[in-house]
Amino acid sequence: SAGEVDSSLYLLQSGRLTCYVEDSASGRKFRMMTWTRGAYVNEDSLFIDMPVSHTIVADEQSIVLVLTRRMWCPLEADNPMVA
Repeated sequence: SAGEVDSSLYLLQSGRLTCYVEDSASGRKFRMMTWTRGAYVNEDSLFIDMPVSHTIVADEQSIVLVLTRRMWCPLEADNPMVA
């Protein structure tokens, strides 16, 4: 959700996710983009500790794989080509 720090990367296996941002002045939500199968989401947060400016919602039942920073670091050290 917007304002939270999330250091995970998400890989959408099935379903659909939509990203929204909220206009602080009006409180209105705006759709920024929608992802479908195969998309990776939140990749910047895997490397940067900053609150996200968006909220991601599952539009339908979805299967999402999660790769946390704790999982990423050994992967990068052991096999940089895969990372």
